[in-house]
Amino acid sequence: MYDEVLNPYLRTVLDSSIEADAALRRIFDLVERLATSPDERVRDVVVATICPPLFGERGLHIAERYMGRATRRLLKRARKGTRFSVNGVSGL
Repeated sequence: MYDEVLNPYLRTVLDSSIEADAALRRIFDLVERLATSPDERVRDVVVATICPPLFGERGLHIAERYMGRATRRLLKRARKGTRFSVNGVSGL
């Protein structure tokens, strides 16, 4: 769901020339809730699915302004390529 719905919408908003403040706040409020979940598998979704498409994106500097502390920590983890597991499947 995140890869097929949230990520394309996020890229559209970040690439948009229109003011997208409210949309980005809503998106990163959701991502921060996922990033602070007590369930490690949910946090791994942020690392494996939501963060990587932002790498190299020109909108990353914009996105970082809306990220909460936990999301930034997971973004840093994803950039370093820390191993993670999603549904029992390990990856980088």
